[in-house]
Amino acid sequence: MANKFIQRSLLMLGVCLLVLVTWLTPPALAVNNPELLPNEVTPVVDLANLLPTLQEESLIENLEAFETETGWKMRVLTQY
Repeated sequence: MANKFIQRSLLMLGVCLLVLVTWLTPPALAVNNPELLPNEVTPVVDLANLLPTLQEESLIENLEAFETETGWKMRVLTQY
């Protein structure tokens, strides 16, 4: 009986902590700055400069092939 009470108490404590942690996390702050986007339409926008040139070109080719095959448009954006 005491064991069941302890289990329920720990469960309630865990649920309360989960709710508090969920509410206390800061919201994600997205950047809305259209000036950073390139003038030409491209499937890859590498604002963080994470992709090497060859990898970016390969990714663009793969995305264009995917779009041709499926008709779906897919875009990649990298930023900090």
